Amino acid sequence: MALQLWPAWTRGFHFLVSHPELLLQPHVYYTEIAEISVAIGTGYFLYDTWDILRNTGIFKKWTVLLHHVIVALSYYVMSTWKAEMGIAIISLLPEISAIFLHSRQVLLIYGFSKDSAFYRVHRVFNLLTGISCRLVPIVCACYLTATGNHPELHSFFVLLLPLMPPVILAINCTMLWRLLHSDFLSTKTHKVDFIMEN
Repeated sequence: MALQLWPAWTRGFHFLVSHPELLLQPHVYYTEIAEISVAIGTGYFLYDTWDILRNTGIFKKWTVLLHHVIVALSYYVMSTWKAEMGIAIISLLPEISAIFLHSRQVLLIYGFSKDSAFYRVHRVFNLLTGISCRLVPIVCACYLTATGNHPELHSFFVLLLPLMPPVILAINCTMLWRLLHSDFLSTKTHKVDFIMEN
């Protein structure tokens, strides 16, 4: 979780506040620090993929693995062509939500009851960051890649790039539905639910 905190907050949110031009022209926005941030994000996704494969297995968390592969591939394309860095920075914001998702799992592993006051407050923050820091930036990335002009990319990637955010959006909507169902709609309070597993 500590590995996620710095990238999520400083890179994603800080860039949007300190570089508003990133939102106006995300297709042509480029700075070296943005490229470094995307490289660090790619490293995190690769490490987490390796950790899941090593400790959990491909079938138990296949949606997370698919998400990580698509995001890492997107970041690779953006870094290679030094293009779409604005969209890459926007797509780092969901890591703020990931901090709450991972800490939710830690709370459940350590036996926190879903009825406890601490867990109830945590689940509200989890849902709020899931919507504001996960869904909103991903929908924004979907819109920007679908409506943008990508002349600097190879034609294969011009066709592939707009397809990636909708797939990531579908995966994240499914994950947030599981979170909503488990923490708010389900009457079972003692069952340990891991949102990112099937």
